[in-house]
Amino acid sequence: MRKRMLLALACAAALTAVPVRAAQPITAVREMEVLPACWNPAAERTAEKEFLLGLTAAGFYTVEGATGEIVPLLAAALPRDVTADYAGNEKYGVPAQAGRGYAFEITLNPAACWEDGTAVTAEQAVRSMQVLLESGVNLPEFANAVAFRRGENRPTGEIVSLETAGFTDVEEAGQAGYSEFYLDTAGFWGLDGGWRPVTDGTRLRDYAMPAGMDEMYVSAAYLYRNYLADGAPYSRFQREFVGVAKPADEKRNLDDVGILKTGERSFTLILARPTTASALALALDGVYLLSDGVNAAAGENCRSNGPYRVVSADAWEIVLEPNPCWWGSPAAYDRVVCRRAD
Repeated sequence: MRKRMLLALACAAALTAVPVRAAQPITAVREMEVLPACWNPAAERTAEKEFLLGLTAAGFYTVEGATGEIVPLLAAALPRDVTADYAGNEKYGVPAQAGRGYAFEITLNPAACWEDGTAVTAEQAVRSMQVLLESGVNLPEFANAVAFRRGENRPTGEIVSLETAGFTDVEEAGQAGYSEFYLDTAGFWGLDGGWRPVTDGTRLRDYAMPAGMDEMYVSAAYLYRNYLADGAPYSRFQREFVGVAKPADEKRNLDDVGILKTGERSFTLILARPTTASALALALDGVYLLSDGVNAAAGENCRSNGPYRVVSADAWEIVLEPNPCWWGSPAAYDRVVCRRAD
């Protein structure tokens, strides 16, 4: 059902054990069409990268395949509901009457460490989650089920309708300091032009009109002037089809995101909508940590905090061996080799 709940079975199915004499190490081989050069958690996810992460990174929780039980791994226990501590907190938008489901504290496993023996910390967990949210990596269960209070996050210059911007008409927006307006040519007239300045005279083909008709070609300027401007027949629809560009200084502040360090080995997640401890645990599947000093944007790889560590990697072969500082169940193989299929 999930990557982590089937990790042991997936490894057994995906890896082919090489028959060797009992006295020799047990080596497993995985053939790949393409060997990834980068497999840090914030990089674009592929099946090959997920496979490597499953061996070198520990998830917060895993699911026992036989029983379906959620078992803490990087975490010490299931998330602890601390909604009462944040109820009515305007910064994170937790309703004043909220009793459960909005805020959860997660304590890290005290044995969890990296391959060099240094401890996994809450600060690393907070930073990793922030990087994942910023990276755009597709983690739908994390992004959707764990919808953090992030505030407005519109790209610089994005055009939105007057209604979305909080205005009833062009005059009101003008009084607020806006001087440039745009017409939604697709929404209002069914054209392919998208948002265009209301002064744009570029002629756009209206395929709903037969050839030779007066309005076979129309422009944003023409439509605005004749239909939506003040005094025009459909000016009452300005708030829906006329828009403005959002200010350039509207940016997300990660300090306002509900991912908080609450101790050296604990952090709290504050959610936009309520959930349960078990649902949150499952939503953290695929949320792996970045080790200190790693520049994820530059494609650097992390140290291991999983059962295996990478000992060599090139364009043809990636070799993994058991992590000597691994704190979980023993690794199944003495050596794992990922090879180019060709």
